[in-house]
Amino acid sequence: MDPRSVIPADGSTSWLPGRTILLVKGGSHAYGTALPTSDLDWRGIAVAPERYSFGFIDSFSQRESKHDPDLVIHEIRSFLRHAANGDPNVVEVLFGEEEDRVLMTPWAQRLLDARHLLVSRRLRHSFAGFAVSQLLRLENREPGNMKLACHAVRLIRMAHEILATGEIRVRRPDAADLLGIRRGEWSVAEVGVYVRSMDAALDEVEADSVLPREPDRRALEDLCIGIVREYLRENG
Repeated sequence: MDPRSVIPADGSTSWLPGRTILLVKGGSHAYGTALPTSDLDWRGIAVAPERYSFGFIDSFSQRESKHDPDLVIHEIRSFLRHAANGDPNVVEVLFGEEEDRVLMTPWAQRLLDARHLLVSRRLRHSFAGFAVSQLLRLENREPGNMKLACHAVRLIRMAHEILATGEIRVRRPDAADLLGIRRGEWSVAEVGVYVRSMDAALDEVEADSVLPREPDRRALEDLCIGIVREYLRENG
């Protein structure tokens, strides 16, 4: 199957499948926590046609679909902007397993080769912030949704790992434990105590981290300009 066939090609974004430079599996399949009933999530990056970069009538930042399949394709500049700001759902696109990259291009390889530029102490706040937001949803609005508990624990653990090791491990070595949490082996109260204690401990972990405070935005800017300029030169 052509991996681009999962990308909608309709309306004003009929160009999107042909200009997608990276497509990966996301969500539970990327984390290693998928259930037999889990749908596939697709995440990708595209370079929009020239008029989107230089004109004012058309604009494009991402194409999202919550239907089958669940899909998000980011425009490359928007992608790097959100990734530099530490959005976990965006950053992880570049840090999954090689086997989960179903569409690779030379431009995507350049992004992968430079992904270390995104790793900074800023990720502590975004990953931990997402973890706490999932916990609050679990406690206040969706107490029976243990998928939120699984995400909260995964994200707070990743915040610790990033600060301590500089690595973003999308495929989880603790997948079995996370699946147990999703099955309800932890109570909501236990999840709350765990996530909040791990969050409180992050100051000490950050103090010992050798990561830069912020990502190298200038290098990322130069990378983005270079990729877009080269791609438009070859593809218009």
